[in-house]
Amino acid sequence: QELAEQVALYFFEVASVDNQLKAEKDRSLLEGQLQDESYDAALESEAKVALAAEIGAHATAINVEACDGLVALRGTVPDASRHKFAVDGVARLSRVAKVIDLLRVK
Repeated sequence: QELAEQVALYFFEVASVDNQLKAEKDRSLLEGQLQDESYDAALESEAKVALAAEIGAHATAINVEACDGLVALRGTVPDASRHKFAVDGVARLSRVAKVIDLLRVK
């Protein structure tokens, strides 16, 4: 659900998203939803630290969303080399299964 919203927001024509997607097997708090959210938040923090290390202050223009090892990066970078550094830096994190690259070069 969270990643679908990031993909929709990638398009300039989309100003906002009313995301009402529901997972077929949505976990409840008792089934580990809180643990999943905590895991995803920690991975987002790791990715933000990696971005800052790779591209410095330009990392602040990037939105990071993580879910089950997938990390979506959406925003802008000033050039192709920083784009590559950003994606590669996050992809190297051990808990990242895949990077969804929604970055744009200004």
